[in-house]
Order: sequence, then structure tokens, then C-alpha cells
Amino acid sequence: MKSDRGILVGADARQEWLLSWWWENYRRHNAYPVSFADFGLSEEMRSWCKERGELIDLRAASEFVKRQNEVDPLLAKEWEGRYPPEFWESREAWFKKPLACREFPYDWTLWVDLDCEIIGSLEEVWSYREFGVALAKDPVAKTAQYPIYNSGVILFQKNHPLILEWAKGSPEENGLFRTDQDLLSHLIAMGGYVLNELPSIYNWSVGQEKKEEKAVVFHFSGEFAKSYLQQRLKFDSLVKRLSLSLEDQ
Repeated sequence: MKSDRGILVGADARQEWLLSWWWENYRRHNAYPVSFADFGLSEEMRSWCKERGELIDLRAASEFVKRQNEVDPLLAKEWEGRYPPEFWESREAWFKKPLACREFPYDWTLWVDLDCEIIGSLEEVWSYREFGVALAKDPVAKTAQYPIYNSGVILFQKNHPLILEWAKGSPEENGLFRTDQDLLSHLIAMGGYVLNELPSIYNWSVGQEKKEEKAVVFHFSGEFAKSYLQQRLKFDSLVKRLSLSLEDQ
């Protein structure tokens, strides 16, 4: 029997190093079916994803994302003055996320960014379904005229009007917004959408000064946090290899 709930993640070749780490953490505490959105994965990781769940092919849908020289120069300068320049390369995958959410086959979906470390059960997340969409506010987002919601973890109902509008706006308006979550937050504010606010324990930014002991999802958002995570995983891999070597002696 097909589940009415499922998890959705997505990646291209730049983020695929996170896949096995994300999967191991997720499966340690959860068993919901997982779909993988292919934003440009290597063939090896496409096969890896197919062995573990459904693969949604979105490799071709990328030409719509505005490049640096296609964005208004004043807007591009504003973005570059506030954020590290790596975001230009990330935009192609970011703006495919709304398209992946539109294609998801289950009645209820939980999108989770790959840089999220899941350390507990997600069972309670599904209780925030009253208004069809649930997100946590972004605690480190720059000041805006309206609340900025973090799109790293999104609970949503299939064919919800906000998700459909987000998917439609992604190819049409990505030249006006640096990230997919900036576009999503704009649509929420301008459209007057009512949504459930996810508790921060389901999308806890590691950049926050306070540590949340009850957090279920730690989000390594931003280039600095991901760089730290990459180094941590390399260290853990080295320790594991040394332990195995000692066991063999």
C-alpha cells in the first residue's frame, strides 16, 4: 500500500557528497519513503538514489536560472555585498527545489535540505498540517519588510496553492530573488497565505549562538557551516579507518 507521507530531498553534483551522510542519519530514526530529486547528480549517485527510493529527474530544468550577468547590476551588487560569492553557483539547484516539490507524488511531503542532520524521529512534524504548509522562521536571515521563512524544512500538502505559485514563480522571478526561500517568503507575505509555523527544533540553524538540546534537525546552512561539516566528516572518516586498521592488527 502506498504511503500518504514521504520525504523529499534534492541535490546536484556539488552537494552529492552529503547524500550518504544524510541518509544514514535519517534512517537511524525514521522509515518514511524517500524520493530524491536529481538536479544534476553523477551517474554513480543516481544509481545510489535509485537503490533507496524514487528518483525524480530534473537535470534538464536549469537554463531558466538567471546567471550573474543576467541579474540587474544594482541588485547583484547588493547581494554580493551581503553574502559570500559562492551563492551564484548554488542558485541553479536552489531554484529547482520548487519544481521538485510540485512533482512529489504523496499527499503530504516533508522537504529536507541535505545539509540537515536528523537526530530524531520526525513523527511529530506531521501534526503541523492544519493549514497545508508549515515552515520555521529563519533566525539568521537579514532584516526584511516581512518574515523570512527557512525553506530547508517544509511540510506541505500536494498541490497546495502556495507550492504551485512558488513553482511557477521560480522560472519567472528568480532574477529578482537571491534564493528560493526569499521568493517563497515574498509569496507568503504578498499572497496573505496562512501557514503553520514549525517549531525551531525541526530546523535549528547551527549558526545560532544558543544550542537547542531538544532539536531534532540541525541545519548546516551557509557556506561556513557546510565547510565545517565537510571537515567534520573527513575527520570522522579518518578515525573510522584508523579504528579498522587497529582492529586488523
